[in-house]
Amino acid sequence: MEQPVHAIEVSFDTQADVVVRAAWEALDETGVTSGQRGGEDYRPHLSLSVFARGNLEVVAESVKRALAIHPLPTLRLSHVGAFLAPRQVLFCGVTPTVELMICQQAVDAAIREGGGTPWPIYSPRTWVPHCTLAMDVAGDIDQLRILTSIGLPLDAEPNRTRLVEVPSGLVVADLTEGSES
Repeated sequence: MEQPVHAIEVSFDTQADVVVRAAWEALDETGVTSGQRGGEDYRPHLSLSVFARGNLEVVAESVKRALAIHPLPTLRLSHVGAFLAPRQVLFCGVTPTVELMICQQAVDAAIREGGGTPWPIYSPRTWVPHCTLAMDVAGDIDQLRILTSIGLPLDAEPNRTRLVEVPSGLVVADLTEGSES
């Protein structure tokens, strides 16, 4: 039986959420399958980590403590980029500020404290902060020109931080300050 995979996801304020959803719509209209195909509960987000194993209750409490000490800063959605391997992923890049990188490193340590094993691409040394716009992108690069008008750079306030199951997006715990798990 395959180990379940989980992620620590940060959703955005309404303005940034609307901008990313508009980019998803525009991509769909050009024939590029966007991130909104992730399901009804899928929302624009920044993944601080994706991990396997661990005691989810301990991970959730450890991450909440880490975020209380190292809160998420304002996130700057600054550019459009792509990962070319192992899958072609189109993304909206998030500027890696010192505060964001310290926060992500604290979350990584908290997941490990709970017995979780973060995926190597989410290691603090290799993590590229981003919001996925489309996966398995194929086709003409001209289709992507629509993204020149999405209004970047854009500052996004972190809205909710959640521990979710991947790929379903099922919320396991709300990690936002003041919430009960």
